[in-house]
Amino acid sequence: MNAFAAGLKLLDPFVIAFTGLFSYYLRFDDLELPANYRTAILVVFALTIVVFVTMDVYRWRPDEGLRRGLTRLVAGWCGIMVALVLLLYATKTGSEFSRQWLGVWAGLAFLSLIFVRIIAIYVLRALHRRGYFARRIAIAGAGRLGQEIARRLARAPELGVRVVAFFDDAPELAGATPQGVPVRGTVDELRLRLRDDRIEQVWIALPLRASDRVTRLLHDLVLLNVKVRFVPDIFGFQLLNHSFTEICGLPVVNISESPFSGLKGALKWIEDKLLALIILAFTWPLMILIALAIKIDSRGPVLFRQERVGQNGRIFVLNKFRSMRADAEDTSGPVWAILDDPRITRVGKWLRRTRLDELPQFLNVLVGDMSFIGPRPERPEFVRLLQRQLPFYVGRHSLKPGITGWAQVRHQYAASVEDSLEKLQYDLYYVKNLSPLLDLLILLSSVQVILFGRGAR
Repeated sequence: MNAFAAGLKLLDPFVIAFTGLFSYYLRFDDLELPANYRTAILVVFALTIVVFVTMDVYRWRPDEGLRRGLTRLVAGWCGIMVALVLLLYATKTGSEFSRQWLGVWAGLAFLSLIFVRIIAIYVLRALHRRGYFARRIAIAGAGRLGQEIARRLARAPELGVRVVAFFDDAPELAGATPQGVPVRGTVDELRLRLRDDRIEQVWIALPLRASDRVTRLLHDLVLLNVKVRFVPDIFGFQLLNHSFTEICGLPVVNISESPFSGLKGALKWIEDKLLALIILAFTWPLMILIALAIKIDSRGPVLFRQERVGQNGRIFVLNKFRSMRADAEDTSGPVWAILDDPRITRVGKWLRRTRLDELPQFLNVLVGDMSFIGPRPERPEFVRLLQRQLPFYVGRHSLKPGITGWAQVRHQYAASVEDSLEKLQYDLYYVKNLSPLLDLLILLSSVQVILFGRGAR
């Protein structure tokens, strides 16, 4: 990987100089640069060498993907441009340069730097898939966690990591080959086998209860020329929106945090309010007609208002157009939703089939009780039951409930605890992977459900 870093160090200044020349050609249709423009390009050429190394831009590894190193690249290039502008201001030569040239150069150079890194990623991963430059690693711990690491790495050859050995103290694992990788000895023997097996990295995958064992192993490996990585034994948990950070120099694992922090939360809020306003603005005449049809068809209120459990377990009142008889629950009490419920009215059957009974819930979205897309809100009686029987059920309450959701377009009605368990997996998947793109997919799938009558509510 040092070769890639050295190559980028050599290539980046020339990419920036070339884009400066090309930007001048785009602006003036001429390649004969005046002396002041040549000087500016040479200054930025030199600044690139100094600033990018100082800001650790080349700590980025192509096999880790582009996003990890993009922050330092953006900061480094912005720092260079700011330094150039300050230099022009200090020397009172800013008026001698075209602002359009500077703007085009700044944007074109940045895009070119990203393009170079994309090519580096593509080339390195292609080489890795063919077995070149693969790093040989050993895993200390052949238990559940160690085998999971080996399995995932085997499925991603483009990362250029090859597991060649396990080391574990369990007698029953001696000579075994879990995940096709041999157990070559005990953890104590690991340091003695590093050179013989040409091991470049050691990944520690011992359980949390073996903290003393981990400490001794780290002490043994710290003086050896090998990279050591520790994989914490937390991935047996159902982690929701976990992340890793550093606070006051201490590595910190955020086991669970709000999925709507920062920009993601702002985009979700805008998405909800905008869609709710648009849909209510276009459907209010239809809602009036639906209200009249409900009153004509059966006795009782137009709206069905019911307590549901929302974000962080907060109780709110959900609004729907009434689709059942007004006395439907007087004798039966709360029951699971079922298809072809005999308590449904004539108009109610049509409303449920077309999902138009959900329209008043956009009022819940406007006041902030619900989101347009998210796990469906459940009744408090059922939540208490499901929380006792389904592990991690509370995870679906980490965000606002939705009118439609991933479970609604991927699964049928939940008419039992077993069905709810299956739907829970879809809800937790959404919590972990929510994004505008996934929301768009759910929105399109919801339209398909309405048109073709598949899915749940």
